Amino acid sequence: MVKIGKILKKKGFDNEIIISLNIKKANNVSTQTIPFLFLELLPGSKVPYRVKKIKYLKNNQFQVLFDRVDEESQIQQLLQKDIYLPQKGNEQLVSQEAFLEVILGFELWDQSEKIGKIDDFYDIEPHPLLVVHENKQELLVPFVEDWIIAIEAEKRKLIMKLPTGLFDLDE
Repeated sequence: MVKIGKILKKKGFDNEIIISLNIKKANNVSTQTIPFLFLELLPGSKVPYRVKKIKYLKNNQFQVLFDRVDEESQIQQLLQKDIYLPQKGNEQLVSQEAFLEVILGFELWDQSEKIGKIDDFYDIEPHPLLVVHENKQELLVPFVEDWIIAIEAEKRKLIMKLPTGLFDLDE
């Protein structure tokens, strides 16, 4: 699951909620593209909520009506909760920034050589920079999708084919 947003506030008297989503192609979102959103009600538990209606407002904010959420007390429990989508099958929606947040804490490997732990990233153009630490040394590695060989989520590993000499710039 990838964190893509947050429940912001209740809208009016018709049980609709304003949410913020960090996704691509925000103005193309519908109940067909996002039939369910997963909310983290308790740490580690993602509960699916069927999206009955979703309308793009502006600035990545949406007005949403969830199926079977029709009481004030239910809505109050959802406020400020994080929103998730399964990464698999939603690649066209999940933003690169949301993906980068998922790989924080992963080990970065250059093919078969361990480089270090991904601790942070700088979201800059044309490619974000991964902040990687190993042996008290900080390395900045461009996140270029074409360099990715594999992502082993269970092992928390990102395996890339990095250009020769990438880390020799300081020598």
